[in-house]
Amino acid sequence: IQTDDELAAVLGHEIAHIDLRHTLRRYRGAAFSPIYAQFQEIEADARGVQMAVRAGYRADGALTLFERVARQGSTQNSGISQQDAAKLPIEEAFGILETALTDYL
Repeated sequence: IQTDDELAAVLGHEIAHIDLRHTLRRYRGAAFSPIYAQFQEIEADARGVQMAVRAGYRADGALTLFERVARQGSTQNSGISQQDAAKLPIEEAFGILETALTDYL
């Protein structure tokens, strides 16, 4: 993570998981699949950036972070743990997130 905007997107993403009750749904026995997990990650990305923008950060922080991770092909020096990178469908999420954020860019 190299900028405040990227950090705000990451923190917003984690807060969005709480706001969207993703963990609670898993504990309550909601149907869970890898596709649903990817949906939750993308949903948290979009909501997290919306939160960051409302707090005064730039929306492109998430996009620059995704671009860097995709370019590197790994999480080396990206500031993202191997565990978190494994749950991010980077190429898919990037396109969906970019579309979702057109109002903010």
